[in-house]
Amino acid sequence: MKQAARRIRSDSVGAVVAAAKTRAPLDVPPHLTLKPSARPYWSAIIGARLRDEWTEVDLVIACQLAECQAAIEAEAATLDQEGAIVAGKANPRATILDLLSKRQMALMRTLRMGGVAAGRREALEPARRLEQRMKAEMQALFDEDPHELIAR
Repeated sequence: MKQAARRIRSDSVGAVVAAAKTRAPLDVPPHLTLKPSARPYWSAIIGARLRDEWTEVDLVIACQLAECQAAIEAEAATLDQEGAIVAGKANPRATILDLLSKRQMALMRTLRMGGVAAGRREALEPARRLEQRMKAEMQALFDEDPHELIAR
């Protein structure tokens, strides 16, 4: 009979090692392109979950969401400059902004980022705290001497 794989305790040395291995940030899948203006949104979206929680399909949708959020920001800035009324009519950019906002919400729902089912957040918190601690410790090491990390 096949034995189920044991889960690593979130407060164990094995979990620390696993968190260190997954320290490298996820990048955009190679078959997709991400505009520079969408990079900050990508980082925020990817940072919302543990690295191991992302599937290949999720990364594609996350890329689309980042592009959508960048477009919303650009359209909103232009709408602010142009105003809500252009040539005596409602600015069509407001309609575009509304469509982009709806797309954003649909993509967030697809990624299950709009909310967390009861009890699910608590189950992930120990692993998230561990990953955050590892990020902070790795950054502290890097801040001390970047070449020291290579030696270790």
